[in-house]
Amino acid sequence: MTGVQTCALPIYGAGNVFFWDFSRIRVIYPDGIINTIAGSTSYAYSGDGGPAILSRLGESTLDGLAIGSTGNIYAVDGGDNAVRLLHPVPAMAFTSPTPLPPAILTSPYSQTLTATGGFPPYRWSVTAGALPGGLSLSSSGAISGTATTSGTSTFTVTAADLGSGTISSSVTLLAGYMVGDRSEEHT
Repeated sequence: MTGVQTCALPIYGAGNVFFWDFSRIRVIYPDGIINTIAGSTSYAYSGDGGPAILSRLGESTLDGLAIGSTGNIYAVDGGDNAVRLLHPVPAMAFTSPTPLPPAILTSPYSQTLTATGGFPPYRWSVTAGALPGGLSLSSSGAISGTATTSGTSTFTVTAADLGSGTISSSVTLLAGYMVGDRSEEHT
């Protein structure tokens, strides 16, 4: 494999496999998703004390990679004569309730989508389907507005973190009038 430098591939916990790819340390999760956990495509030495994903690692081969009992990752960067300590970052997970709380027609609606793991903050978008008419999703994950159409909407939202992590989830949102509202203007 051109450009991929490997040392012994440590496997940690639930089967995560770690490897060195140019100037990045990457992980393959058991579901096959590959994520960068440290470094970038720029060669240099910087970023100690900050998020590992924003660090810059040397272009030399990685001389060693080990996973401690608490999940800390130790990378021996021989080109920079350094051992880099990386704290584990959990995989991203969608944590919003689904279905979402219903939207009442003609009433203001506000619900914020949530996720965990990865490298927050997240950038949210609708990647399939559509929200009920009158509602929109901000990049910070807030669904807001006033629903103008009734019915059940199913759509896919995707959250992207500061690294290369993304997670998508199908979401259902019901928009309609409150039970017992029998006004003629609403029929």
